[in-house]
Amino acid sequence: PVAIDIESWRHAAGLDDLDGRIFAPRERRWLASRPRVNRAAQGISPFHCAALRLWVRKECMIKLGRIDLDSLAALELQPSIGRLDAAAPHFTDFADRRWRISGAVACSGRARVEFCA
Repeated sequence: PVAIDIESWRHAAGLDDLDGRIFAPRERRWLASRPRVNRAAQGISPFHCAALRLWVRKECMIKLGRIDLDSLAALELQPSIGRLDAAAPHFTDFADRRWRISGAVACSGRARVEFCA
């Protein structure tokens, strides 16, 4: 199985809420360490970039049927944790400044993402 999720950077502001409905405690601490200041060259703050990275990974897990919307905060997916277990999917994260999107592909192996004009 393969799952893909892509989100526009304009949706990143909706991830400001760190009350525990979306992110696990360790994820919230990881996110809190990232600046919320938007760097002009990037077009998105480090905080929002990291929050979107977690969000698209969680959306992939929903699409794979591993979790549901009620259990988002029960699953920790920040990059520093690595794979959940041997049966967990591998995540390939991507972002494109020109299209202002972030996304992830979840599958059993490594995925290659290419952008075409």
